[in-house]
Formats: sequence, C-alpha cells, structure tokens
Amino acid sequence: MTIAEEFEEAVNAHLAGLNAKVDAVLARIAGSQPAHVQWLLFEYDSPHFAESFAVRLIPMPSKGGARETQLLLDDGSVVVPADIYDAPRFEEVEPWDTASELFERWLASRWALIPGSPPPAFVGHHDSFFKTNLADGTNVSVDEIAARFRVA
Repeated sequence: MTIAEEFEEAVNAHLAGLNAKVDAVLARIAGSQPAHVQWLLFEYDSPHFAESFAVRLIPMPSKGGARETQLLLDDGSVVVPADIYDAPRFEEVEPWDTASELFERWLASRWALIPGSPPPAFVGHHDSFFKTNLADGTNVSVDEIAARFRVA
C-alpha cells in the first residue's frame, strides 16, 4: 500500500465513523430551511481539520444580505484526527489538499442519502472560487452559482 493509499484509508475510516452523526444533522438541515433560503453552502478551512470540525453551513437567501452561519458539528469532532493529519510520514501526501478532496466526496455521499428533494447545496474551501455541487459532484464557480440563483 502506498503512503497516499494509507492516508486515504485512514481518513475515510475516520469519516465513516461520523456517518450517523452527520447524517442526522444533514437531514435536520435539509428539512428545516426557511422559504427564503434558495441554496446551502458548506465551507471549510482545511488547515484546521485536525483541531475541530471546521465546516460551516451558510444558508443562502435569494436576495443575498445577512447570512447566519453555524458549525456543522460543534461537539469536539474533528475532520481528520491530528495523529493522521499531522503525521510526518504523510507530509508528501499534502494532507490539506488530499483531506479536502476526501471530505468533499464524503459529504456529497452523505447528502445523497437524504430522502426527498433536499435544497441545492455546494461545498468548498472558504477561499476557493470553485465549489462542489453536492447533487452531482461537479465543480461550479461562485459566479455560476450566483447567476443560477440570481444572488445580489
């Protein structure tokens, strides 16, 4: 097994351990948005993946304006445990980038399990111009998202 495969396996195993908790939160989020919210944005800060579950939900209203944010998990969970994320043997894997890709793929897989028609949702690093559409895994620019939903 390569070092990259070992890192990916360790991260995926940890995320799988969060499935039930995240599934419950996502189902609650998907079913409780007010009518003025057109889409959801999940933004993360990968340098802090080992310190907290550094993922924020931002409900996006049709007219822009004030946006309340909330942590997806605020219970001491982390995206990737420090013994994996900060391990010197994984430096060559570029943990920030690799963990980000794995996290986005995992979140999309969890979002796909929500019954019914959840609101449109996207995920991406907080300072990235591109976000991943959780419905189909495609990369979309923030300009395309804004045009799609006519965000002012």
